[in-house]
Amino acid sequence: MRQAYGTQRMRKCRTSLRGPFGQIPRIRARDFSLNIKRGTLLGVKLIVVATYVSALYSEVSKSARDDQCNIPIHRPFNLFIPADPLVDRTDLKSWRLNSENCHSSVTHYEAYTKSAGPWFEHTNVCVDHVDRIKYFEDDDASYERNATLFGACKAGIPHRPIPFPWKGESRRNELIENIVEYGENSPVYVLKGKTLLFHCWRVPNNPHPLHFLFGYGAVLSVLFAPVSEFKTVDHVVFHQCPTPDQGGDFHEVIWDILLKEAFAKRLFDSGTRLYTTTVQRLLCMENVRDNGWMDKQPYRPGPFSEGPPYMGADAHTFQVWEPRLIEYLEKCRPRANAALDTLSPYQHYDRSPRVAVFQRHGDSRNGLRRFVNLLEVQSLVREYTKNVEVITVSAETKLEEIISTFNSFDVLITPHGSQIVNLLFSIKTTKMAVVEVVGSCQHFQLSLWFGQRMIDYRISAGHRSPDSETQASIAFCEAHRNTTPCGPICADQSNCQINETKCNSLQLNGPILSTDLIVVIEKLRSDLERAIQYVLK
Repeated sequence: MRQAYGTQRMRKCRTSLRGPFGQIPRIRARDFSLNIKRGTLLGVKLIVVATYVSALYSEVSKSARDDQCNIPIHRPFNLFIPADPLVDRTDLKSWRLNSENCHSSVTHYEAYTKSAGPWFEHTNVCVDHVDRIKYFEDDDASYERNATLFGACKAGIPHRPIPFPWKGESRRNELIENIVEYGENSPVYVLKGKTLLFHCWRVPNNPHPLHFLFGYGAVLSVLFAPVSEFKTVDHVVFHQCPTPDQGGDFHEVIWDILLKEAFAKRLFDSGTRLYTTTVQRLLCMENVRDNGWMDKQPYRPGPFSEGPPYMGADAHTFQVWEPRLIEYLEKCRPRANAALDTLSPYQHYDRSPRVAVFQRHGDSRNGLRRFVNLLEVQSLVREYTKNVEVITVSAETKLEEIISTFNSFDVLITPHGSQIVNLLFSIKTTKMAVVEVVGSCQHFQLSLWFGQRMIDYRISAGHRSPDSETQASIAFCEAHRNTTPCGPICADQSNCQINETKCNSLQLNGPILSTDLIVVIEKLRSDLERAIQYVLK
């Protein structure tokens, strides 16, 4: 990880010392047939070396703009320096007794909420690697009352506040199963000063791209928002998140742009400490602001119904993101920028849009969600256009290929999955349509997200699973649906029938979202037709 202590230093992006085909090899006579004359062999050597030198010179020239790529160097994640005045290792009892206010409090934080909200400001609260912000409650239940008043109690479950579960208390039986109970002697790290808290939703040490954006993208939402003034923070905690270096090129791009923006606007400086939550410790914060986004959807009544504020959840964020991305590619990632430069907006002179069908890898990391009848899907698409291609990317895919792939189509047919977040790199297409193919649609967060970006986003539901048990769950859920066209089958969770509640549970929801799919061609046809009409009009 990049390191800096006390002063802000800058790093220059890497310049490759390898040729375009890898490391320049040593050429030896034994690599050739022994009957080649020495003079001929020397000539071959000179030609090959000259070719590599020329290619290497071309690569270095292409990377000349790297001198302009200044990414601020930050403190390593999770590093605790002895005698740090802003980090105190103690126990719960000592911290609570020695703090100015031994109880916790919460209020609304207006400055960020107006454009990247909802946001809340807490005092004396803690987080660990599992669910819930933990707080100390006083005798008159003021925290709970204020959390209800300001809406914090309706945050998504992983970051919804809950009183500290002390060992031996009956209250522990009311808590969710994976909560950790604490005693007064439990060791804690106390973060003094100003802290920002972001949530990735249950993916510690897992570089899941979409969940990565829940946390790290929320920082960008704040930075891109028209906030008049930022105050430098002492700590940033990414709750249930991986570190950026646990991912690939996608994560690095997000993190680099985030750093440049955060240092430029002085939200971070070289002294800002960075943390992810782990199983080994409890992080307690004296003053913290968190993006406690709501566990609500636009079809539900009430405040904060706009959904999670991760990066790109509003049109303004996309307008700011694209020029930042283009500038970053030009200055820091010349190969990816070269891939982008070769692309141009597609002209539909023959009324034949480019349609891509995404087929996920079937390895253990990516899971299932493959189209079993892929050939039938391709045949359907060919009824409408001659330009059809099967595409895929994975966590190991290089940025250049992601850029080329996600700027090569007008219509994307895809299963549900994190691969969809790569649409962030689709910046050469003025109009685009996405058809997300699912068995039973349980939520439409991605459609809400990319619907802000000149994208016609459709969810094609009612497709079949090759697994009989999962297919029975799909049929059950669709039969009991009271909301259309998508989302939990019962919008008002306080008034759901038992079958509706069962369908919203992870026991059914998880397998439905992760299964392979047999695409029902006639269902897909109607969604594909509307998608093509959108990009051609």
